[in-house]
Amino acid sequence: MQGLFRRPSGIYFLRISVPKLLRNIFGKCEVIDSTGTTELAIAKMVAGSQAAQWRQRFFNAGRLASLASPLMTNDQELIRIAQGHPLLHTDGHLTLQQASNASGLSSSALLKEVASTGLSLFIRAAHTRGYLVPIKDLDLADPEIGCAGGHDLPDESRLPASAVAHISTGMLKIALSDLPGVATALLASSNPFPVHAFDVPEKPGMLFLPTTSINASPDSVELSCAEVEGFRRLVAATVDPKRLREAKALQKTTLMESSKKAGAKANELLSTALAAYIANGVRQHVAKEGEINRISNGCSLLIELEGDLPLSEITTELLRDFRDNKLSKVPANENKIRLIHGTTSVAQSMNAVIGKDWPIMSIAERGKRMQWICSWFKWLKADAWIEADPAMVLRGESVLNAAQRRTMKTKARDDQAREVLSENDLNAIFSAVCFKTGRGELTAKGLYHRYSPLHYWLPLLGLYLGGGRINELCQLHLSNIRQSSVGAWYVDFNEDAADQNLKTVPSLRMVPIPDALLNLGFDKWHTALVANGYKRLFPELKFDKEKGYGKSATKWFSKYMKALGIPRNGKKTFHSFRHNFTNALPGDTPTRMGNQLTGHARGDDVRQRTYLKDDAPEATSEFVNRLDVRLPDIARFDIDEGLKAIIHALARKTDGPATVEDVGTSR
Repeated sequence: MQGLFRRPSGIYFLRISVPKLLRNIFGKCEVIDSTGTTELAIAKMVAGSQAAQWRQRFFNAGRLASLASPLMTNDQELIRIAQGHPLLHTDGHLTLQQASNASGLSSSALLKEVASTGLSLFIRAAHTRGYLVPIKDLDLADPEIGCAGGHDLPDESRLPASAVAHISTGMLKIALSDLPGVATALLASSNPFPVHAFDVPEKPGMLFLPTTSINASPDSVELSCAEVEGFRRLVAATVDPKRLREAKALQKTTLMESSKKAGAKANELLSTALAAYIANGVRQHVAKEGEINRISNGCSLLIELEGDLPLSEITTELLRDFRDNKLSKVPANENKIRLIHGTTSVAQSMNAVIGKDWPIMSIAERGKRMQWICSWFKWLKADAWIEADPAMVLRGESVLNAAQRRTMKTKARDDQAREVLSENDLNAIFSAVCFKTGRGELTAKGLYHRYSPLHYWLPLLGLYLGGGRINELCQLHLSNIRQSSVGAWYVDFNEDAADQNLKTVPSLRMVPIPDALLNLGFDKWHTALVANGYKRLFPELKFDKEKGYGKSATKWFSKYMKALGIPRNGKKTFHSFRHNFTNALPGDTPTRMGNQLTGHARGDDVRQRTYLKDDAPEATSEFVNRLDVRLPDIARFDIDEGLKAIIHALARKTDGPATVEDVGTSR
């Protein structure tokens, strides 16, 4: 046998030459393998098997080299193939494009490996009805048809008796025998096509046949992270070490040069930059932990959908593409998709609802996320992380392009996300019994079961008190309500108490109490609460760790609006009172004063933000007392009945498990 030789020990060895193109991969020109025997006949048989195995290894290595070779002209892709990505070290799945981005391998290279059955393909289709069928019970199909593994896949009416109804959840694994055909179809076209059979890893020898059509497309199929990582490592072994060193050296030089031009920290990753922005930028202006988390999660979408890139790679074109082609496909209520489909990321949730009638994130919510991202990059430039702000030109641009705006049936501006409450709305809201009589209705047992002073005062404060946010008003302590040295009543919105948390730093402000509220007895009510030992304006409210005192009040007001027949579509809410207040301010109200009253940033420049001080309540009361508000006649608040209603409300509040909750009265 060619290549077989005997050493002085008497043992036969096989010598086989490594093909020239593969010698760099194997690091040698020839392979010498021991047969482990001195018997020639046995040695020939062993050597024959060894030669076949080595030829298979050479073939596989050659195939991998051919896949990798088109990438060798691209230094960045070469480095990505060699280094890999943390995403591939998880137990999850990635879309075809995500797997390509993480591994550095092209989508076509991955699909070619699928075609050779080296990689599995999956489709995410939770709660899919179908049947488990033993492969041995399926009839062989006509070769011309080309069904799964050459088997006829019957419809529901022709299933064998051994078929068992089954509901599949999670990932569906495309049948191994179908992989070559599916991969070929994916390589040929981006159009969806049906897949009829799926392997059941936990039940070998069974196929899952869904009763509804499951479509495959380059956007819907997913690959196993672990399998892609294994394939990447094989391909990485074919990379010429010398070429890799040269590529890394060139990359280092390029990064150093770009860093000088792009900014002091332009090589930092997005994740590092975001952590710094949240810690040193957002927390300087936003106090509520929930709002901070919203901003952080909104900005994190850029990292999840584009990758954790260096800042130097973020361009205006990339951000615009993210906005138009990725953010525009993020589904609404993504947390519900995670519960239904078992997804663990936004990207997986997007794939899970492809082809389903699931709404996408609203225009307003997408606009918020782009606003947060733009603010992030504005801060990075101001803090000298980057030399130029790639998001600057995007500020003010719509999340919709011109064509999309033309096809919209209705066009919404930012100031139309919430609507002003109309005069009819206000008449309905302020026509309840408590506004007509100054007190609520008693039950047959003489109890205020459905009424508390909150129901009277909260809507009035929302309308008259600077358009106060609902949580700002609900968390007020009696100590927040004060009189100035000249006797002017005002509310000091602050965070002096442990249970007070304002949305932003500009929310710290003093707002005069208009005569309209004083005429209804607000100052007398405040005095009565203090005299009776209460500490908070609304002691009947429970405290929620996440949403403060405003949670139950928001729920009550929403039910109240629904009972009045006002649509619950998110346009008319308690927040609408802020719009009413802003629109009701006299036309001669200075802009800075209007911002002060509503708790917005006083201005953009240093002079407005730092050096100018807020106007005193005596100065702003002139404008607040001229609010253009038209309401039906409202009765003066009945203080004695109000105190009774609080006692009844506290009795309900402290009944059962709520007894451990701090009522905030310290009575």
